[in-house]
Amino acid sequence: MKLIVSPRAARRLREIQAHIALEANLHIALGVVLRIRQSAEMLADFPEIAPEWDGGPTRALTVSGLPYRIHYRLKSEAVEIITIAHTSRKPLRFV
Repeated sequence: MKLIVSPRAARRLREIQAHIALEANLHIALGVVLRIRQSAEMLADFPEIAPEWDGGPTRALTVSGLPYRIHYRLKSEAVEIITIAHTSRKPLRFV
């Protein structure tokens, strides 16, 4: 399937990178972003790997070894990445 990254998800990835670069260093930040991207890319081949989120039309994949979730929805020919959230944040609802 095709992978579509929403502007919101792209912005969140940049924010995550900037935050970690300030708190730790750029090398660690780039490693985290790479792991998130690899997990997102896996969804193109295995779109139903994650459970539905809050019983709704979206799904959430927890990134292995990191405190982040990739929220996405399945479309007819694509997987749309909606956003990336830290697991400590209040759960999100999507329509």
